[in-house]
Amino acid sequence: MVLFEEEEKKENPAETTTSILKKSCTPAEAKKVVARLQDELSNAKQSHQMTIEELETSNEELQSANEELQSSNEELQSTNEELETSREEMQSLNEELATVNTELQEKVQEESKMAEEMQSLLSNMDIATIFLDSDLRILRFTPQATNVTNLLDRDIGRSFGDIKKTVLDTDVDALIQEVDSTGTPKQLEVRGEDGRWYFMRVIPYREAGEQSGGIALTFVDMSEIAGLKEAYRGLISASAQVLYRMNPDWSEMRKFHGGAFIADTEKSNRNWLNEHIHPDDQKRALEVIHKAVKAGSIFELEHRVLRIDGTVGWTASRAAPVRDATGEIVQWVWAASDITKIKLNEEKLAELEEEMKKCNAELKELKKGDRR
Repeated sequence: MVLFEEEEKKENPAETTTSILKKSCTPAEAKKVVARLQDELSNAKQSHQMTIEELETSNEELQSANEELQSSNEELQSTNEELETSREEMQSLNEELATVNTELQEKVQEESKMAEEMQSLLSNMDIATIFLDSDLRILRFTPQATNVTNLLDRDIGRSFGDIKKTVLDTDVDALIQEVDSTGTPKQLEVRGEDGRWYFMRVIPYREAGEQSGGIALTFVDMSEIAGLKEAYRGLISASAQVLYRMNPDWSEMRKFHGGAFIADTEKSNRNWLNEHIHPDDQKRALEVIHKAVKAGSIFELEHRVLRIDGTVGWTASRAAPVRDATGEIVQWVWAASDITKIKLNEEKLAELEEEMKKCNAELKELKKGDRR
């Protein structure tokens, strides 16, 4: 069975409101209510429009803020990446610095060991050595240096000029100043207050990586050598043997021991030819010398010399080259013997022979006369 229900007719709200107003209000009052409602509706629309605009503005501001935050986020991400790169670089640099530090420590240990070995070497070499800095203050010295100077351990750092020297007849301070100014090493034989002889060397040096260094002084005890030299000189003086040394090309005589008849000299001499060789024999001597220098061989020569007393004497000379490890000639050693008496005897013998020849000739003439 099918049932049909009658649907209630829906009323229009506006029509309902109007019908209500018509039923309950007068037309004038209804107009006022309608006007008021229209104003409220207009205000509501305006408020709604303003709200929409504010929401749009807020939305735009939020969108802009979001874009700024996104940009900041990207910048922070980029900064983070840069920091990460910097961290890796710092880590790599730290590793390199650690490696360099290790190498420097090893180098310091090596240099410390070398310094200890050098100090031990200097001490065991039995050579008095004194090191001065660029201000000529004492840096260090070997134990043997106390035998030459009055040095004590507390003198390190003091000016060397304030230390009393035990070297006689030599102004050590002036010599040090000269070497410090010129940079040219100096060496000489000096005698101490104890009577011992030392071979002193004053040498400039430079520390690694420094523009200015200092001065090193070494004293080698050569008392035994000095005694042998004195004995040698005495032997030469007591004999007629002449010994001298020449430079490689014979332009300079370096030392000369004239024995008992030619003047000695300890200084270098470039006028040796005129001072010692007779003028008539100089040309012949130079020819023989030049030939020997060219060949690098020993030569022998008899020639006249100028004696201490001004007279002319004769020597038999023999010279030999001295070579270094490479075979280069570094000097010549020349020895000569006094053969003046032999030459005089030869001249007398020659005169006697000449007289004998004359006598024999006269005897022959006499014998021929007797036969006639």
